[in-house]
Amino acid sequence: MSPDSFESVATVLLDRLPFRTFTIKLKCGDLLEIDHALALHLVEGVAVFSSPGSIPIMFDFDSVSQVIDAPASDVPDGSSR
Repeated sequence: MSPDSFESVATVLLDRLPFRTFTIKLKCGDLLEIDHALALHLVEGVAVFSSPGSIPIMFDFDSVSQVIDAPASDVPDGSSR
């Protein structure tokens, strides 16, 4: 995924009102469920995902395989964080 397309898609999903949970699937197979607009921070193609009680996960646009407009529980075959 290109840096511009990743940021564009993620920004649209983060700015929706009301906010709805979405999932980022990484190329390694991990699913990151974004359940709050402040859980994901974007800067020039780099993202930091923070969920309550866990260590922040940093990743870049190149490690993203898909942005899915659904909670991780609705995505088949994956592990969620």
